[in-house]
Amino acid sequence: MEKDIETEILVKLAKIEENTKGLDETTKIAGTAFHLAKELEKRQDRMDISNKWSWGFIITLGITLIGYFLTKL
Repeated sequence: MEKDIETEILVKLAKIEENTKGLDETTKIAGTAFHLAKELEKRQDRMDISNKWSWGFIITLGITLIGYFLTKL
């Protein structure tokens, strides 16, 4: 009786180990993906700042050119 319970526990433990075998690798992959996403978020923030500066420059240049042509008329 006790031997059967011990065997059953060992079988269940083996099943649990088999089912959780890939968790370490999955955790590594998830960690790598998380760090990559954070880095891409930082890069996108830098691109947004750069785009705002570029649009500001283009608008200022356009207003300056329009003002120049209006004063020459």
